[in-house]
Amino acid sequence: CANLHYLGKRSTTKTSEGIKIVTLGGKLDETVVGGLSKEKYLPYHTVGDAKALHGANSADILLTTCWPTSVRTGSKVVVPVGDIAPPTGLEHIADLCAYLKPRYHFSTTPTFFYEREPFFFDPSPDHPDYKPVTRFISLAAYGNTTKQRSMYAFSLQAAPDRSAALPAGTTMSPFTPRPKKRTALEPEPYSRYTPHDNGYRNKRRRNERGPPPTPDQCYFC
Repeated sequence: CANLHYLGKRSTTKTSEGIKIVTLGGKLDETVVGGLSKEKYLPYHTVGDAKALHGANSADILLTTCWPTSVRTGSKVVVPVGDIAPPTGLEHIADLCAYLKPRYHFSTTPTFFYEREPFFFDPSPDHPDYKPVTRFISLAAYGNTTKQRSMYAFSLQAAPDRSAALPAGTTMSPFTPRPKKRTALEPEPYSRYTPHDNGYRNKRRRNERGPPPTPDQCYFC
């Protein structure tokens, strides 16, 4: 077939116009605990395949068969009701998207089309005034019986406009890590008013005054 370029199951491709396309095809092969997939033809990948693509550092377009987990968090777009439930998503796909921050992330579902509101990531130290924006779009299978969209046309500049305002309806990234809640088993935070004694605590009565701190224990020293 003339003018056909096969992206492969795990690849990074840069077009002559400078557009970087990162691809991770296939479903997760849960039989492989670690490492890269050795299978060249069957549609399966490993978590290691996704982590290897972090080396691309960035992407204009990310193509994955599987959905990223939590991608619907914070979205008001209603998924079409059908016989097949929306994909639950995978954590390593979400990590890949959050790491590469692509301008477009395309995936697929068998029977329906889904386009989430654009979402932005926090600025980087190199560009403190620029918030990268990602559009997640899932296309229905070609020739699906429900006649959902299986093709998508869009225009893309070689480089993003860092001075452009956020698109209307843009939300925060659904992959932003939330602060971890402390549990009862976690150590107490450091306090300058609490004497520290190399990992053990003197048990004293509440009304008993302890000795003054030594220079290596004093916060101001």
